[in-house]
Amino acid sequence: MKLKSALLITVLALSSGVLSIHCGESASGIAMYASAKSGLIVRSAPSTGSEKLGLIPYRGEVTVLEQGENEETIAGKTGRWALIDHNGQDGWVFGGFLTASQPEKAPAAPKVTSLEAGDIACYVELDYGDRQVSMMADFGICEQPLVGKRITFETRKESVMAASCEGDPECGDSETVELMIFAKAL
Repeated sequence: MKLKSALLITVLALSSGVLSIHCGESASGIAMYASAKSGLIVRSAPSTGSEKLGLIPYRGEVTVLEQGENEETIAGKTGRWALIDHNGQDGWVFGGFLTASQPEKAPAAPKVTSLEAGDIACYVELDYGDRQVSMMADFGICEQPLVGKRITFETRKESVMAASCEGDPECGDSETVELMIFAKAL
């Protein structure tokens, strides 16, 4: 009877969040990996309606700093929102797309079909096989020999010169866009 009572108390404590057990925990957080094959969206708040701050690539490592209280189901996955750190940037991701171990196989990486330096950014054309995607990127991406190669990349919200400036360096207007900030040939 005492064993059943102790087990019931432990289960209740775990489910209520009073007691938690974590693998891979350190003083600064828990290492986890993005399992969303299209990449894991980083947001400004724990909600699908909040601002997108960036994208964690499939299999990308993050440090979970905090976990939300309520469970949700998004795209068939159940989990809690998690405050994470990824390369020095904090934001919220949906925990249903995090795993404790790195996923085995990455999806097919896109092939760069063109790079063109424009007035406000580098323009990148990506071929995923079943679809073509155009992205804005940091100017440094255009300087890399990536055309014809498959790549892995990361994006985040960044300010660029507004399109209304039409390349005028004296124009002080800016806009926030999803910008490719890192690219690496595979």
